[in-house]
Amino acid sequence: MRKSMLVIGVAALALLMVTSASAANRGIDFIPMGFYDFEDPNILPYSVTWNMTPDGSMVAGMPSPFGGCMTWTKAGGWNMVSLDNASFCALSDDASEISSEIYDAEGWEVAARWDGTDWVPVDTSPYPNAPCDALKTGNHGGISGDGSTIGGLYWDGCSYARGFTSDASGFTVLEGVLDDSARVNGLDYDGDVAVGWNRIEWGGWQATRWTNGVAEFYPVRNPGEFIGEGRAVVPNGTHSIGDPHPDPIENFFSGQAWIDNANGFQGTGGFLWGWFFDTGLNIDLTDDGTMAVGRWGFGPFSIATIWTEATGIIDMNQFLIDQGRTEPFEGWLLNTITATSADAAIIAGYRAN
Repeated sequence: MRKSMLVIGVAALALLMVTSASAANRGIDFIPMGFYDFEDPNILPYSVTWNMTPDGSMVAGMPSPFGGCMTWTKAGGWNMVSLDNASFCALSDDASEISSEIYDAEGWEVAARWDGTDWVPVDTSPYPNAPCDALKTGNHGGISGDGSTIGGLYWDGCSYARGFTSDASGFTVLEGVLDDSARVNGLDYDGDVAVGWNRIEWGGWQATRWTNGVAEFYPVRNPGEFIGEGRAVVPNGTHSIGDPHPDPIENFFSGQAWIDNANGFQGTGGFLWGWFFDTGLNIDLTDDGTMAVGRWGFGPFSIATIWTEATGIIDMNQFLIDQGRTEPFEGWLLNTITATSADAAIIAGYRAN
């Protein structure tokens, strides 16, 4: 395996973990997913995962810290979709549709759909593009499970962003609870339910849910609390995750991620390291809303986490060590889990060297 360049100091490597019946594996198959082969020793080895199909058979990821979109299967390894012009790509449930953020011919960052040969930017008609040096459709927030709908952030003039969805019927700007900036981060199977954030009076973000275009805030218990943003929602739109939860664990700078499932809205805990980035991030969840995956911490110093109500938050590094599985490490730190299959049998993420 090639080493990371010293000028960077960090290489990312995607990984896949699968439950197994093998006693020797302690019930877990650990699969390093490797790097895309650029056949150029001067290119930093790098691969990160973004999301996966519900059955875990295909994973979408990024081949470079500077962007790109690729897909991975166990049989075929990494397949490049687009190297030069994409940054976050997402798969529909059957992997027939791919969406991403790209740069258009004028250099604007826009949301787009892959047509098999090139990216097709989202058509914002009849809404005008930003009339100043701002983004057009801006950040891409993902694709619905059936592939019909793309969501994200649309710049309305130069000062405000709006959540949007785009499907066969056209481009729809989603108004927030408050008349201020908003963004869509995740969609359910058919795109009828979206989760994200809406900016509130003092400038913070409040987790928001849109159902058929109608916005509502996630609940807070006390006046003045805020709960950041919604990240993902299950196919039927009933359960969702996000960050941060309003309750710090011990000090102002720590914050739990949260889950809203059959047992209601609750924080998913964390670890107190005693430094500025004591905060959790939930990125994906199982279809039944009983498990969330993500990370605790920030950047290359974060640790991969799994949460269930029965176990609370788990450091995946320590969990594997406790299972007698030390081979995933050897100089690496399991950094972030970005995706889980619908039934929690397969999870994907990346580790840092």
